Amino acid sequence: MELNKIYSLDVIEGLKSLEQNSVDLIVTSPPYNLSINYSDNTDNLTYEDYLSWVDRWIYYSKLVLKEGGRICINVPMESNLTGKRFMASDYINLLEASGMIRMANITWDKQNLTKRTAWGSWKSPSSPCVNTPLECILVYGKDTKKHIGRSEDIDITRDEFILYTLGVWKMAPAKKSKVGHPAPFPEELPYRCIKLFSYKNDLVLDPFVGSGTTAIVAKKLGRNYIGFDISPEYCKLAEERINSVEVNEV
Repeated sequence: MELNKIYSLDVIEGLKSLEQNSVDLIVTSPPYNLSINYSDNTDNLTYEDYLSWVDRWIYYSKLVLKEGGRICINVPMESNLTGKRFMASDYINLLEASGMIRMANITWDKQNLTKRTAWGSWKSPSSPCVNTPLECILVYGKDTKKHIGRSEDIDITRDEFILYTLGVWKMAPAKKSKVGHPAPFPEELPYRCIKLFSYKNDLVLDPFVGSGTTAIVAKKLGRNYIGFDISPEYCKLAEERINSVEVNEV
């Protein structure tokens, strides 16, 4: 595959098409199985089938990572659609069963509660519903926690390092209407992951590239990128957004 391209491919097909041991860093936010209507797909599997699918793409993700490569997966703490489930824990179990090495579990404090409609037993201890405006960024390494690179390709600053190594990241979510995608994440999220876990000129992959946010940040930061998305519409959107970016914007 050519570097710095977006490909309209299913995640499994895309990962199988990549050379094994070629990727330095994966930064992604997969569908959460919340019945969101994406352009070419609705994520409404049974929860068991959903986890089976996650297990498959984690397997192929590990194959394409280099030794010492990392994967950063943004997922919700909990899922409530088909009964309350600790989704982050299920992802952790799958990642550790794959043989990946746990590096960090970062909590994303989204600093918002846009909808407070699910109260459960309103003003009663009968069965109150507790809302959790938090998500996780699960960080795992392949074979070793250490990623070797050139010192001249380190670009994280002292203040960034101190802030990003604190395990709670406070960031407002991206606005759907502004991005043109039903489930975007803010540029600050891949920015922190890319700065903290990769070197300049590394290859960054987002196998659920959506509106292209990971690739945009990778380009701004002097990294190479590859992105996949099953939707040709979102691939076109991602390419348009990436092409509008000047490399020296950061």
